Amino acid sequence: MSRLEIPEKFEGFLKPYRYKGAYGGRGSAKSWTISNILVNLAARQQELIVCGREFQNSIDDSVYRLLQKSIERYNLPYRFFKTSIECTTTGSEFIFKGLSKLDAASLKSLEGATKLWLEEAQNISHGSWENVIPTIRAENSEIWASWNPTVEDAPTHQRLVINPPPNSYIIKVNYSDNPWFPAVLDEERRHLRQTDPVAYDNVWEGNCRTFAEGAYFSQQMQDAAKFGRIGLVPHDPARQVWTFWDLGWDDSTAIWFIQPTDTGVFNVIDYWEGANTDLPTIAREVVIARANDLKYSYAKHVIPHDGGNGNRQTGKTDAEILESAGVRPVIVQERTRDKNGDVQNVRLVLPRCRFDAEHCKPGLAALRNYRQERDPKTGLWRFKHGWESHGTDAFRGFAVYQNDNTMQPANDNPRPHRRAAVPC
Repeated sequence: MSRLEIPEKFEGFLKPYRYKGAYGGRGSAKSWTISNILVNLAARQQELIVCGREFQNSIDDSVYRLLQKSIERYNLPYRFFKTSIECTTTGSEFIFKGLSKLDAASLKSLEGATKLWLEEAQNISHGSWENVIPTIRAENSEIWASWNPTVEDAPTHQRLVINPPPNSYIIKVNYSDNPWFPAVLDEERRHLRQTDPVAYDNVWEGNCRTFAEGAYFSQQMQDAAKFGRIGLVPHDPARQVWTFWDLGWDDSTAIWFIQPTDTGVFNVIDYWEGANTDLPTIAREVVIARANDLKYSYAKHVIPHDGGNGNRQTGKTDAEILESAGVRPVIVQERTRDKNGDVQNVRLVLPRCRFDAEHCKPGLAALRNYRQERDPKTGLWRFKHGWESHGTDAFRGFAVYQNDNTMQPANDNPRPHRRAAVPC
């Protein structure tokens, strides 16, 4: 068994903290160091370590192979199974989860976890954070995160760097903190510094971009801030509230709460996002609770096209489930296949929107950072699905709907394909 050697900045990871985080640029040995620490720790004492990321379609997407290399490096007594790794002397176990697809039963199975390691944590959504934190509640349990910063708005960066929780140890580490930084990477670093200083600052120095590369609405969101359209936008009890949804079957659900005005301006007063929460619970604890507590009077609730599809187990559509739970009337939008056209609709409506900065904070972050990414195989730009998608897709539904319909009180605009209903 080799002696554990780690960069100096990571020494705090050997001490007890509820939250431990390492963020920074490329070549800083964040993932390697955490992997090395965890496999050595679990070989000395019993641990149940959950290795999580936002999206995991297969074990190949996880840190399984990285942990395997660390174990082999230190010649530690572990056995490797198809979806887990176990220590033969302490009984420690590493398991691997995609947070976006965890249902209630899967979340409950994590309750005995002693450590949660979130790798590529820049992709962890607001909803996933909200769901997973109360699940990791064993005595002295810890939540670890490692990430390359993208934008300051990203939920992980907001939660751990901008507003760090108590009992946390959060470090910024770069290539300069890695005593084993290889020469071949240093050549790449110097080349990028010469050819693209802006990218260099993010990729190698670990500083956040102002807007994500390829952000679709960067100009419109900059203008909204510049011209005072993001600030205090209180609920007007004399006006009805419309809701626009993105339904998350395998990931987060997002809802915007919007009040049209007589001048053509839309007051965006509220936003909610959550993962792995069933529709009756959302109806009761989010939508109806706001009607009771905040006195929201609803006009209509607009959901995407797939909300009209029947569930194979219950035979009910999501629209029917919501209406049965007291959220009505529900409008199921037609499917739009022109995503570029939808993006343009969002760009056109944003100048007519006023956002409440506090109540819409996660949704605003999504709009600021919804972006395209380059296909690694073709080099062409494509739509990126990430933490930014949920809020943006719900807002895209609003942009399309208001472009095709007059947003009047519900009684003045009968619902298509549905029986009349009294709004909650």
